[in-house]
Amino acid sequence: MKYIFITGPARSGQTTIVNQLNTHDNIHIFDEIPPCLPWDWDNHKRIDEFLDQIDDILKNHNDIQGKEIIGMAGLYYLKAIPSLIEKYKEIDFHILKRSFGDVLNGYMKKVNNGEDRHDIKTLSQKFFSFKDPTAGNWEITMPHYKKIEELDDWDNYREAIKKYYDEYHELAKEYEKKYNNVKIWDSEYLIENNNYLNLIK
Repeated sequence: MKYIFITGPARSGQTTIVNQLNTHDNIHIFDEIPPCLPWDWDNHKRIDEFLDQIDDILKNHNDIQGKEIIGMAGLYYLKAIPSLIEKYKEIDFHILKRSFGDVLNGYMKKVNNGEDRHDIKTLSQKFFSFKDPTAGNWEITMPHYKKIEELDDWDNYREAIKKYYDEYHELAKEYEKKYNNVKIWDSEYLIENNNYLNLIK
């Protein structure tokens, strides 16, 4: 049994790559299923509980029967990499990197698309709202930043996305350097010409 985790900031091409991998009979990758893991991993109070939930999915879920490669994908696995490496011997981490311009465009396309939950004030709260340290939902997966008073909602949102993107990939580079089983991939390269299969080689 081989375990893989796929992670990267939102709008990095994760869903496209997971869908391609899951067309193969011997692979099953769970895409953004609970538990949602906290950005503030080291100070969260439910780490052991989250790790136990992940372990149960990887070993007992009905969808993994007969599969040779089992995995999980989600933007919230980055901070958990050291803990997961300690827990599993056979595990690889693949971190997706897309250009910041494309990631930013992906975020902005979600704004004001006709649904109230996608207005700029609501969307930007993912970066500016209080994070409940006991929660296990989406609110804990993102960092918490202070708004810059002189900027409007749009510019604050852009600044938060940039800060999050930079922090994410700075830590990703540290992990790639530290661990042999962590690799950063260019998303566009993986999506083109079936290169996504490189993730399982």
